[in-house]
Formats: sequence, structure tokens, C-alpha cells
Amino acid sequence: MKLIQISGGIVAILIVGLIVAVFIARVMFNRTIHHVQENFNNRIQKNETDVVTKGDLSHLPQPVADWLNEVGVVGVKPAQSVTLTQHGEMKLTVEQDQWIDARASQIIRLDSPGYVWEADIQTPPLVGTRGLDVLDGDKASMTIKVASMVPVANETTSKKLIQSSMHRFLMELPWYPSASINDYISWKAIDEYSAQATLSAHNEQVTATFFFDHSVVKRVEAFRYKETTAEAEPILCTGEFDHYEEKGTYLVPTKAKITWDLPEGPFTWYQFENTDVSYN
Repeated sequence: MKLIQISGGIVAILIVGLIVAVFIARVMFNRTIHHVQENFNNRIQKNETDVVTKGDLSHLPQPVADWLNEVGVVGVKPAQSVTLTQHGEMKLTVEQDQWIDARASQIIRLDSPGYVWEADIQTPPLVGTRGLDVLDGDKASMTIKVASMVPVANETTSKKLIQSSMHRFLMELPWYPSASINDYISWKAIDEYSAQATLSAHNEQVTATFFFDHSVVKRVEAFRYKETTAEAEPILCTGEFDHYEEKGTYLVPTKAKITWDLPEGPFTWYQFENTDVSYN
């Protein structure tokens, strides 16, 4: 009996120790995220800008100009930064059957392409997962930690990661449409329903194709790196956008889903709603 009691006491101590360790790890990782966000925010340049006119859109392919007119870019000053709050669900692997609840926030700077995205993924108790995805200048990083302790992804700046991060920034233009006329983005006409955008920054270039319907972006496609291993090749990544609503300055999509075109078939890994969008 005493042996059982001692064993039970040891188990209880181990459980309490694990809970404390997870709590401390979460606090420390949250501090890291806060520091990254604060440092990123403080370096966003708030330049004095003029109101966008129709003349500013005259060089653009017609579907792009129609989109920017439709969503309210003309007649207001362009946004310089954006903050998003997201609620959605994820599948972290192709084998995963059930969706996992996820909440995230994102800060985007538009003076120079960049963002900080942090996510709280609701995996089982004591095994909650935190994610941090950053594009900042010519540096990019992706960190995912189970229980805020065990890294399952910890990638830092590489050519493939920077290009993939730049693709993400470009594909998310529907949430910050005024950036479409910034010098770092150029446009090429395809037809009356689509156009190709090229983002040039950090000594890199990436492209994506935008598809329009009723003067709004409904889909964006890009050949993008999902992995950054030596043998990894770009694969088709598709962002689908829906439920346009006025959010502060612009008419923007509130719902989206991201799908990779894998050899075994399409894999939608993230579908979500932007519950709050604010511009500065």
C-alpha cells in the first residue's frame, strides 16, 4: 500500500511539474512574440501620403483598376499598416482527419513588404501549439512549438523561406488593396478576368495570378515553396476569398481558405475568418 501511495505521489509531482513547465514555456514564448511584434511595429515608417486618385490607377490592367475602384482605394490615403484578427481551423498534416481550432493575429507593414503572424492552435490540453511566422526586411522565420516548448518547425532565413513568405504577402493583397499601387508591385494584364502581379523586394521576385469576379478578387494562385528542404520544388498554392464586407477603410474579404496542390490531391490546410481588420 505504501509503495502505491509513493508511486501515486511521484506521478502527481511529475504532472504538476509538467503543468508548471508548460506554463513557464508559454509565458516565455508569449514574451518573445510580444517583443517581435513591438520591434516590428516600431519600425513601420508612417510617411505623409496623398489621396489616391483614379489617375494613379491608369497604368494598371483593367480588372485591377476596377477592383481598386470597387473596394474603396480611390479617394482616401493609402494604408501604411494593417492589423488582422483571425478565427479559423487548421489541418497541420494531410493525414489529419479533424480540424483544429485556431486563433491568430497579424501585423502587416506596407512601406516595405513584411508581416508578423502569431497563432494559438487549440490542440489537446497541455499540448497547445503556438506559431510565429515573420517576414521582416530580408529576413524570414517560421517557428511552431508544441506546448510552447517542443519545436516542430524552427526555420530561419533561407532563399526558399523568404520567397514563400513574399508569396504570402503578395497573395494577401485583398486585405490591403492600396499596396497594389506601391512601387514594389508591378502588374501584367492576362485577360479581362485576371492579371499577374510581381512583388520585387529584398533582392527577390515572386509572382502570383489574381482572378476577379464582379470587380473583386475571388482567387489568387502562385507556385510557392511549401517546404524549404534542398530538394523542395514550388507547388501550386491557392487562396480563395469570399464574404466581402466594409472593414474601416476598404471593402475586403472576411473569409478565406488556403490550399496546396499536392501530388495526392488538393490539401486545404487553413480556412478562417478575419473577425477584425484595422488600418493605420
